[in-house]
Amino acid sequence: MPTSVRFRYRAPFFIHARLVKWYGAGSLSQSWRNPSVGSIPTPCVFLPLKRETCSLNREKSRDVILLMPVVNTKLLRKDVRKGLKPALPLPLLIQVIKFTRRPENRGFNFVKLLRTIAKYNETYYKERIQNSDDPALKKYLNVISKEEMAFAARGLRLVTEWNAQDDLKKKPISLDIKIEQVDEAGVRGEWEIPPNAAPDRVLLWFHGGGQILGTPLSSRQCSAELGKRGRAKVFSLDYRLAPEHPFPEGLEDCVNAYKWLLKSYKPGNMIIAGESAGGQHVLSSLLKIKQDGLPLPAGALCCAPATDYYHQGPTFFDNMVTDPVLGDAGVFMLFDAYLAGKDPKDPLVSPVYGDLAGLPPILLQVSTIEMLRDHAVRFVEKARAAGVDITLQEFKDMTHAFLSGGYNAGWPEVEDGFQKAVAFIEKTFY
Repeated sequence: MPTSVRFRYRAPFFIHARLVKWYGAGSLSQSWRNPSVGSIPTPCVFLPLKRETCSLNREKSRDVILLMPVVNTKLLRKDVRKGLKPALPLPLLIQVIKFTRRPENRGFNFVKLLRTIAKYNETYYKERIQNSDDPALKKYLNVISKEEMAFAARGLRLVTEWNAQDDLKKKPISLDIKIEQVDEAGVRGEWEIPPNAAPDRVLLWFHGGGQILGTPLSSRQCSAELGKRGRAKVFSLDYRLAPEHPFPEGLEDCVNAYKWLLKSYKPGNMIIAGESAGGQHVLSSLLKIKQDGLPLPAGALCCAPATDYYHQGPTFFDNMVTDPVLGDAGVFMLFDAYLAGKDPKDPLVSPVYGDLAGLPPILLQVSTIEMLRDHAVRFVEKARAAGVDITLQEFKDMTHAFLSGGYNAGWPEVEDGFQKAVAFIEKTFY
């Protein structure tokens, strides 16, 4: 059996790994395994020893150049480390190679792009720039072009959707959950309808993905599970993404979906929910719904939302080393792509600066070791001061957006998180 695999390929390609190890023979069924990958892939790159050739085997570890050095997975709990998603299996690597060979992608230097992101991500971590109006932040803005950002986003979307399909193969949703695609009145998404759903109980779900990637498919395991346990129909929205559609376009889609649902359902029978970027959209949507004078939903549920694009508190930087999802993702780049020059203190961008009085009951879940913990804590403190019935639930040692990202991992906190979320749903509807 061969001990290496060689890829004839003009440009180096990336896989989302900080530590790569090749296990055995060059069979297409083999996988690249990696203990440090979260639901948003962390890139590394193979640089070929010879032109047009990329080779890896046990003896040639020097072939691997690691580009994202911030996260230290040794600091993670052992079972969390073990449960993180593996790196790209070979079938997906082939898809990535095909993607980079498309005519529209051939003008991009992927190695240079990844090196740039890695360089600035590491210095951003070291400099700990807290406020977006700090002059030191200017060098991080537009470090890659809009075209390069769009190219990177397209590649990450390919990886995310492939991983979502693979996750669903490994752990499918219940066969009795009915999936119905929707594309009408400017609203795109899917209904996820469990057989036990109350006819008038609706969960409006916004997926995560750093505002640049994700679809209803990428979080279907999580949203469908919440719907089945909470005895509710789920409408999972496919909102527009940056950088092609920066703020406020994605948020407009979220509010429009709520208005569309209001034609058929009472607001008291709806809960808006989401994770990560979707959690941010949940909170921003509440403020926009209130601003527009519309009736508010019965409640809101969000996991690990970004609530402040202007100020980054201590955990944002302290927890970069223990956040395998966001720590190496170049978050400064994601913020820049979504804002596209807009005011980071706009409450519809950063809900923590909004008038929170009068918002419905909110459940907010977050990990103790993720970067956005401070975002959650500060939002909860301000909401409580405004008289909002809000609950903060912290989960020790979890990854960012762990209900979705850890769905297949078997961590006990994932089950605990679902149970507490469903308890909130039941309490809110009755």
